[in-house]
Amino acid sequence: MEVFLGLDPTPAMGKEPVLTIGSFDGIHRGHQALVARIQQRARERDGTGVVLTFDPHPQRVIVPGTAPPLLTTTEEKLSILEESGLDNLVIVPFNRELSQMEAEDFVQDVLLGRLGVRLLVLGYDHAFGRGRRGRPELLKEMAPRLGFELEL
Repeated sequence: MEVFLGLDPTPAMGKEPVLTIGSFDGIHRGHQALVARIQQRARERDGTGVVLTFDPHPQRVIVPGTAPPLLTTTEEKLSILEESGLDNLVIVPFNRELSQMEAEDFVQDVLLGRLGVRLLVLGYDHAFGRGRRGRPELLKEMAPRLGFELEL
């Protein structure tokens, strides 16, 4: 597994990146299943599986004092993801500026522009971006217009 810290310079994700996003504050069975799914979908298209996560947990920045306790340390998270066979892990520093980024801008600038995502795989209840507007409904509208696939 290759680990990229931040987005500058733009990480090389390989061809046909299949990506999921999440805090991954504890790599529980649901997270493990999601990682296995992106790896499977990446293999089907001769692509690369990518997990994009944040440090610190976004809630620690947005509403300090309300973030859930971390279930795994960063070292444990790296070890579990390494053992899962994940190709690439991108750890993005989460800060106030990022918390204010609109979901549409995050998709266009980060996921498509910097990481070249071809397939975005998300859990059914995932949301991201300012005001958590990056929900399935918005992404379903954006995917065909911007030329990426979405799997929920």
